[in-house]
Amino acid sequence: MSIIEQDQPKPEKSSRPHFLFVDDDLPILELFEKFFSKNAAVSLAKDGVDALGKITGQFYDAIISDVDMPVLNGMDLFRCLHAEDPCIAERFVFCTGHPSAELERFCATHQVRCITKPVSLAALQKELTELCQN
Repeated sequence: MSIIEQDQPKPEKSSRPHFLFVDDDLPILELFEKFFSKNAAVSLAKDGVDALGKITGQFYDAIISDVDMPVLNGMDLFRCLHAEDPCIAERFVFCTGHPSAELERFCATHQVRCITKPVSLAALQKELTELCQN
């Protein structure tokens, strides 16, 4: 069975979206949870390994991940997910305080969205709204 349950039905567009935020900075996770839980179901993961455990058997409308994390970083998390489901790029957003040329190339190659910290919650909300409408 794959990490990403491909047999999981995608929620209908009228249903409340479900977001997974992955970041090793607890205050950022708490901020995202407080802001986005008003209009979406929100799950949190402290690193890529924690995220993989939460993704197994669960569908997320969007996965928003930091890049620089211990244990399993954001790009490696994406690689694990992408190996199981190449369409994951459509639902994945990097959110990083340390953009780099490597990350820019990675995002361009995989057509993944990327937002730079400090993040505007309104800008992130706009990205997630656009992502969920596709």
